[in-house]
Amino acid sequence: MAEKDGGIAGNATGEVGADHLRALGRITVNFGNLKLWLALAICSLLETDGPTSQTVSAETSFRARLNLLSSLARAKLIGDAALAADVTPFIRDADTCEQARNQIVHSHWLVAPNDHLSRMKFTAKSKGLQTQSEEMPSERMTRSQTTFAQRSSDFSRQTVVAPGRTATDNMGFFSVC
Repeated sequence: MAEKDGGIAGNATGEVGADHLRALGRITVNFGNLKLWLALAICSLLETDGPTSQTVSAETSFRARLNLLSSLARAKLIGDAALAADVTPFIRDADTCEQARNQIVHSHWLVAPNDHLSRMKFTAKSKGLQTQSEEMPSERMTRSQTTFAQRSSDFSRQTVVAPGRTATDNMGFFSVC
């Protein structure tokens, strides 16, 4: 696939290193955990049986889950203004995590001649073909995966439950919710 002018594949000199691959894996796993906590919160606020709640969130995009959680929190947490207010910054942070995750996961990874890892992403939307390219040090990827892990952990401790339910109902997602 190397182009005559040394383009995309022509600049790659080696394989992506183990540290970067581990960071990519951690980003994927930690973002998946964040998605799970969103599903648990939605499940609690829907106040329905497990299979129904799982069906609602199973094929729902991350952005749709954020929108659903926001709407459900406004509708169901009327009596708990503090908890309802806590949901808004989480949704904003989760949206930022999704954008960063998409940028990382949906990129092409190349090792440049200077042995630095670079990411490239091509888009062809209303503005026509565009290329994003940047060097991606392992420290930046480590920060991203740490941020995702922290957001997931923060949300797991934040109790988003509907009136009449308990925090432990969230933990029983697969059996109770």
